[in-house]
Order: sequence, then C-alpha cells, then structure tokens
Amino acid sequence: MTLYQSNRDRLREFKRKRLVAGVLKYGALITLALWLLLALMAGDQGRDRLTESVKQLWPGTESGAPAEGVGEPPPIQEPGEK
Repeated sequence: MTLYQSNRDRLREFKRKRLVAGVLKYGALITLALWLLLALMAGDQGRDRLTESVKQLWPGTESGAPAEGVGEPPPIQEPGEK
C-alpha cells in the first residue's frame, strides 16, 4: 500500500503545477468536444463505423461482449510469493 500512496502523492504534486494541470484539463475537454462533434455530424452509416472503430480500441468488445477478466482484481501476492 505504501507504493500506491507514494505514487498518488507524486501524481498529486505533479498536478499542482499550473501548466501541467491546464494542459491535462483542456486537452481532455478538447478531445471530448471533438468526439462529440464527430458523433453529431456523422450520419447513421458513419455513426456505425465510428462506433465499430471505437470498439476495436479495446480487446473483446467487437461483439459488444466484455473482455475476459475485465472487472476482476488481480490476485494479491504476499511478499516472498512467486
């Protein structure tokens, strides 16, 4: 748990920098706006192609079914276990 906490602290400190926080925030907003614009401007056939393209970004979603093992946490290993 200490590794997780140290990574979260590092990320929190990194995001406190104004330039980094602004780039991340506005980059995400611009990306979202572009995706929404594409979805609204696409016709029915184009919308289907767009949906299929997005589904192909994640394995196991081509048919709409979730990928195997999605949502299951990894097993916890005790120190010294292999």
